[in-house]
Amino acid sequence: MIEVKNVTKYYEIGKVHALRNLSLKFEEGKFYVIVGASGSGKTTLINLLAGIDLPSKGSVIVDGKEYGGDEGKAAPQFQTGEYGPGVSVLLSCALSHG
Repeated sequence: MIEVKNVTKYYEIGKVHALRNLSLKFEEGKFYVIVGASGSGKTTLINLLAGIDLPSKGSVIVDGKEYGGDEGKAAPQFQTGEYGPGVSVLLSCALSHG
């Protein structure tokens, strides 16, 4: 199960509240659709659920492990193939960080 508890996401750049005090539960084995107008926080919510970003306040709980706004930032490393075919994710990370 994934639970979003009292999550607020605030971006200093632009002074934007993308999410305010949001609470949701996603049960295992069910399908969910996230819809809303442009700028309503859909991508922000997906980034929080995926661990790409962390909430400013509140927490995201995935299988009992809690991720909160005071734990720093997560940074994904996508493998784009820019170093050529067969280059591992680990080597891509090493090359991209000098």
